[in-house]
Amino acid sequence: MANFYFALINQEAKTLFLDEIKLRYPTLNLSFSQHLFYTFKSEKTIDFNPYFARLSGVCMGKLQISDLNDHDHWYFSALNPSKNKNDVPYKIFSEVKLVVETSERDLWDCRYLLLPSHMQTAGELSPIHDQASPSRAYLKIAEAFESMDFVVKSGDLCLELGSAPGGASQYLLDLGAKLIGVDPAAMDETILHHKNFKHLKLPFEKLTTDHLPERVHFLACDINLPPTVVMKEMKRILSLCRPDQLMLTLKMNEAKHVKEISYWKKDLLALGFKQVLIKYLPSYRQEICLLAKI
Repeated sequence: MANFYFALINQEAKTLFLDEIKLRYPTLNLSFSQHLFYTFKSEKTIDFNPYFARLSGVCMGKLQISDLNDHDHWYFSALNPSKNKNDVPYKIFSEVKLVVETSERDLWDCRYLLLPSHMQTAGELSPIHDQASPSRAYLKIAEAFESMDFVVKSGDLCLELGSAPGGASQYLLDLGAKLIGVDPAAMDETILHHKNFKHLKLPFEKLTTDHLPERVHFLACDINLPPTVVMKEMKRILSLCRPDQLMLTLKMNEAKHVKEISYWKKDLLALGFKQVLIKYLPSYRQEICLLAKI
């Protein structure tokens, strides 16, 4: 008996997503695609969890309007966001029934397990409202905190690699953190003059033990370099200071790096992190995130 799977993706990740399907799920056959909603057919049951999907799971097939019960599903419309709803109180680790609308006549019955790392919104859309922040990095770090239940309290020491112009910095400073930002580029003036912010205006490759405290509560890294370069330096930096929590955003500039993602997760586990999550955040483009806790 054939099995069908679905994925919702972001436009910017389309090429990476399709390359990943060929690489990690070579036996899948494309069944349907419209408005960044994809379904695939498989002759056997598989664990379908593509890295570059905002949301994925099992597709049960098409629905009729007459089949819908307002009290048993979430609703995601690719046509009209005002139709989206997620007022059914699903519990963590329960199965979500998500109705996906791809046209006025096409409704799809999709199912997935609701995990703590999910946004718990219809279609895994970001629950974070736009802020008057220096960059999109504010949204990314806010979504990461939502996914991994990171905790940063007032006075906690944080380290941010690739901090300019200061979107993620603003988020951490708003939490009351003391923050060291590392970036050769200029910081937003508001961030630069914040009483809890210290700017190290140098590339992260130049960091030594003289620059870093032995331990930090939270480390964020979002640097526009090839992921292999970033991972090599991250291993070195993690030997100099040991964060309790880590958010590592990697720019996936080439499809060949897709096969390395699982190895990067193993690297972090080998460095002593107990929990490591691979996550494509709702506001991501051609990026992937590794979230980790000691």
